[in-house]
Amino acid sequence: MDRGLDGIELEQPRAASLRREMEEARLFAASLRRGTLGALLKREKHPSHHAKAEHPCKEEAKALSAAQDLEEQLPDKNAARKAIALYEKAAMCGKDPAMVAKARYRGAMLALWQGDCAGALPALEHLIEGSRQYSPRALYWVARCQEKGGQKQKAALTKARLLAEQPFSYHALLLAEHAGMDPRQLMGSKAPIVALRTGNAAWDQEVRLAELLLRSNEDSAARRVLAALKSGAAGVGLSAQLYISVLQHRAGDYHASFMTLAEILRQNQGLLSPEVLTLLYPQPYRKLVASQARGQDPLLITALMRQESSFNPRARSRAGARGLMQLMPSTVREFSISAVRKLEKPETNIRYGARYFRGLMERFDGKIGLALAAYNAGYGKVARWMKRYPTTDLALFLDLIPYTETREYVSIIARNHFWYRWMEAEGRIPQATRLWGLPVIVKSTAPMAAELMNKAKPPLQP
Repeated sequence: MDRGLDGIELEQPRAASLRREMEEARLFAASLRRGTLGALLKREKHPSHHAKAEHPCKEEAKALSAAQDLEEQLPDKNAARKAIALYEKAAMCGKDPAMVAKARYRGAMLALWQGDCAGALPALEHLIEGSRQYSPRALYWVARCQEKGGQKQKAALTKARLLAEQPFSYHALLLAEHAGMDPRQLMGSKAPIVALRTGNAAWDQEVRLAELLLRSNEDSAARRVLAALKSGAAGVGLSAQLYISVLQHRAGDYHASFMTLAEILRQNQGLLSPEVLTLLYPQPYRKLVASQARGQDPLLITALMRQESSFNPRARSRAGARGLMQLMPSTVREFSISAVRKLEKPETNIRYGARYFRGLMERFDGKIGLALAAYNAGYGKVARWMKRYPTTDLALFLDLIPYTETREYVSIIARNHFWYRWMEAEGRIPQATRLWGLPVIVKSTAPMAAELMNKAKPPLQP
């Protein structure tokens, strides 16, 4: 459950330093129990020459660990105040950009949780300019604070910036939905051109080979050819790379197709269109999901499945989760012992995955965000976080989740669900065997394209 589709970067602890950091955190937590927290908070005003000479940033690193420990004491307001002060101290170090960004984010979110927009804004403004990972959330919350303070013009400008710079982010969609915007306003004005051929003989030869393999139902071999093409795609245009994504989609390699599209959209967000959405949001198990959803939204199950496995029925995580919905054998064993041996079968995996998710939805009174967080991190952790960060603002709670992976997981699936629902409402139901409306242009300078078009069997047309 640790995949970050669509180019989202998830924080991962570096194994080489993990033990050292844990030991430092343990020792520092012990110092807290001895009542030395106040000394740490005051040390910035009265630094000892000895500490300054040893490690200028050592105390700030410890401050980050201490602040995280203090969050476990929430909702105690005194603990929150001290944690915010420690996060501010950690952000002052400036040696490790990731540490600084994390400290600013956590401190700002705690300030927002306490209703202190003024205290949160300086850190949020730093994140807007200095952190790709946190900038969509920072822009969203700055706009909310500006609205709260009656600064409507500034809020409008901040919203416009979020929609322009991060139109595909979950927080941009929150704004768009709240404002009643047509999602088409977030897309390019025209459907992108998809080039079957480039005029580069070597490239075109490999593309033709991939097409012929797909026609022969040699999907595995086609995937290998396409992977090699993708690794050398820097020298061809985005239109040719879009066709690689089409072929990866046809080969059933949805994860590779998503990665190709994510890279293309990072280079040109204007290529996002309803046609490209059919590639980004396929439904290869549409009928099976509908038959197993049993009262649940099939599009939500599909959105979850997309994030968990990229629709790969044989997917396995390092932790041992299996299949389309990445189920742990221990979870399925609670429903059926015999089903554990069949988790790579789509019908079995979807049946028990949907059943497990339905149970989470019931436990969280139908709140999708909470159920998704529990699917990723476990029911017990989400229940503890709800006690730690009590709020009626679900968007705030989800951004307060202390696990980066879980925060991103929930926002990605919520975004996916949004687009699946929009496509359904628009009548753009993607099929496993046909892509709707994607134009294909074959350059006349590519003789092999004409040869392929003249075959008895029509060429692969999206």
